[in-house]
Amino acid sequence: MRTMYLLLVALLSLFLGGCHFKDSNEILVVDVTEKYPLKKLYVQDILDLEYIPLETTSDFLTQGRILDVTESKILMANSRSGDIFIFDRVNGKALGKINRRGEGPEEYVFLMNALADDDKNELFVYDAFRRTMLVYDMSGGFKRSFKLSTEIILNQFCDFNSDYILCQNTYDQSMSQSVNSFFLLSKNDGSLTFIDIPYEKRISTSVMRKEGDIIYGNSPKNSQVVSSLEGWLLMEPSSDTIYIFQSDQKLTPFCMRVPSIQDMHPEIFLYPAALTPEYCFMQSVEKKWDFENNEGFKSNNILFDRIKGTIYRYEIYNRDFKDQELDLSMRSFHKNIVFAISLDPFDLIESNNSGKLEGRLKEIASSLGEEDNPVIMLAKYL
Repeated sequence: MRTMYLLLVALLSLFLGGCHFKDSNEILVVDVTEKYPLKKLYVQDILDLEYIPLETTSDFLTQGRILDVTESKILMANSRSGDIFIFDRVNGKALGKINRRGEGPEEYVFLMNALADDDKNELFVYDAFRRTMLVYDMSGGFKRSFKLSTEIILNQFCDFNSDYILCQNTYDQSMSQSVNSFFLLSKNDGSLTFIDIPYEKRISTSVMRKEGDIIYGNSPKNSQVVSSLEGWLLMEPSSDTIYIFQSDQKLTPFCMRVPSIQDMHPEIFLYPAALTPEYCFMQSVEKKWDFENNEGFKSNNILFDRIKGTIYRYEIYNRDFKDQELDLSMRSFHKNIVFAISLDPFDLIESNNSGKLEGRLKEIASSLGEEDNPVIMLAKYL
């Protein structure tokens, strides 16, 4: 069985290596050890970039952590206090603030993440301490809650459709061979529909270190769930294939990595970052971490030109911010949104004074105060 698997990978690599992939249904093969030539790009040529300054009042002061971005709302959080701030997605106007932190059955102990359902006007809040999803209305009124398994930690989840939330389970896979990385969570009753991605042996992304009775661990921050207009890209660390999970719940192979993750020590993971009609952006990350110097997880940006059928390393920059190189390997929110970044007002003012800003970003920075709420930089698919 193992021999047949390796033969299949070799044949696919040989056959697909010369293809131009103009048919979007063909599978891309990426060698994570290859030294590809460098290509430089500007984000404005690929994505729709916009800036949203968030309104600042004495009651609306957020530390800049983005929880969710929808068609109509931006959710921000102050995790320690439990505050959830709701801003208008278009103009950044403050709409409301919710705080249900506490130890009661209708409250959350630790606000790990949250999601807004625009259509149902509901707010889903994940309490990592109790492993519970709580549902509120957009005024903070309690509606229902779902208790989840102790082998589930929801660091990331996205609005899949009117009935389900697409979830990535970040429970340390090394502690269990039976954990599914992805599932759909019913918004109505909390039932789970697991998404089965085949693999040979469970591989954890975490690097562990034991000192006495204390175990330290770290893992790459890359997202394993990435939005696109074609569906959601799912990256199972133990699999050699990245899949597209479509709206009809069909799971389609999109990209195969070589060498096999099962044969690498240390492993090099291949994470998706963004998918446009012209390009597929990815990032390879080596599973090595130096705890003494607090550094590691060496990465390489990989770009596949879907039109020409060629692969590059890439650097991507922002024309509005001189020398600002962007990282696309961040958390996805809405299916149309590639990334959302919180820009600190103090840094923007300093950059503007140094002549680094242009266009709309320069205009916004010129009217900012150092204590203002952040400016949200939003990149959308065209």
